[in-house]
Amino acid sequence: MPAVQRLVRPTLHLAAATLALLATGQVRADTAWIADAAHKFDYKLTDCADIAACRASAAAQGATLAVIPDRTVQKFIYQNFSSYGPAFFAASDLTDGVWRWEDGTPLTWTYWCPNEPNNQGGEEFYAMTNWSTNGCWNDGAAASLPRALIQRPHLPSVAGTVSDAKKVKVTCSNTSTGQSVSAEYTGNVAWNCADMGLVYGRTDQIKTTVISTLGTVKTAP
Repeated sequence: MPAVQRLVRPTLHLAAATLALLATGQVRADTAWIADAAHKFDYKLTDCADIAACRASAAAQGATLAVIPDRTVQKFIYQNFSSYGPAFFAASDLTDGVWRWEDGTPLTWTYWCPNEPNNQGGEEFYAMTNWSTNGCWNDGAAASLPRALIQRPHLPSVAGTVSDAKKVKVTCSNTSTGQSVSAEYTGNVAWNCADMGLVYGRTDQIKTTVISTLGTVKTAP
């Protein structure tokens, strides 16, 4: 196994009051997808009650818990999501004490905070990122955070804009799966099928329709 790199510079942990607020779920973090085209993945935070709910929420969005394989991905995650506080991702040591990804592959790069992982209380089996001021990792219990970082393969954007003074309704349909989602807007709008909740893959056929009080103003195959 390649040598595991570890964080050695001491950092300050988040204030206890802030962590308590995050853990109660009073700070919500169900963000929009953010594309990291260089690494061919899109990332977002999703709200969830515990690790099982996090996995279920990810699956419902055509995603999985996020893998952070190296420093460049960690930097991207920190720059885009650290303001929301800590979040679970795909690493755990639930079975044999070895930290692994969801597919069972051992971690070959890590970014633990000083003195972590420490398995405090004997039940901290899941990794969370953005724990401290530099985004380092901590281990936590299954229900210790109300959010997770999830990922999906980077998809071409299905999006557009509408300039209309009246209300418009945008419908995105995945004709390959039968899923259809709609949203209503007023005024000048920018819409994105993925942000509206449409789940699709690279080979799925997507149809979009934008309707205003004046009738259909745009239809795309």
